[in-house]
Amino acid sequence: MSRPPRSPEETLKIRKKILKVSLDIISNDGYPNFSMRKLASKLGLTATTIYQYFLNKDEIYLAVVEQGFQMLYDKMYESINPEDPPETILRNMLYSYIRFGVEESNLYNIMMVWRVPKYYDFLGTAVEEAAHREMETALRVLELAQSCILACDFMDNKSDEDKEDIVLEIICSIHGFISLWNSQVIDYIFSTGKQTISDKRIYRFIDSIINSVGK
Repeated sequence: MSRPPRSPEETLKIRKKILKVSLDIISNDGYPNFSMRKLASKLGLTATTIYQYFLNKDEIYLAVVEQGFQMLYDKMYESINPEDPPETILRNMLYSYIRFGVEESNLYNIMMVWRVPKYYDFLGTAVEEAAHREMETALRVLELAQSCILACDFMDNKSDEDKEDIVLEIICSIHGFISLWNSQVIDYIFSTGKQTISDKRIYRFIDSIINSVGK
């Protein structure tokens, strides 16, 4: 007798488990060493079973990254209180971005740091649609960040070129902070040795960026 089809809940649970283990493998071994056989071994499943949920390893990788960008977008969006002044909204949004970057460091590295395949690498392939979804989710993060920055008073009377430069400066500064923290290089910058991250430190850094671009 054949096995009855899995319920939507069971299917979702298995897909989530596949993505979680895939993230662990990619983080530890690198994307080039990620394979369906290795994934199946870690999951205790056959590769054939995994193919019932994903087309190939590229689709799994894209789903991992898309999930990461969706998580980041949700955290940024949830930090926004429309009743707050624009600069407060920006501060809280950037805080949520940094917190995601340091708390989900493995995922952030794959999304933002490592040289891994991007949308254009998948054009004309069987996973082009999945790559498009991943790119669209990533762009939503960028659009939300841009909208919060552009709404601030310090952007008034700026040329379009200056606005682009300021958006880039803020995003690069935040990314640099996360990268230095996750790599522990930031420990070498301070004579006090091992550093601890705190809300106070994060907001102090954010305020320094806003004060700098607002001059």
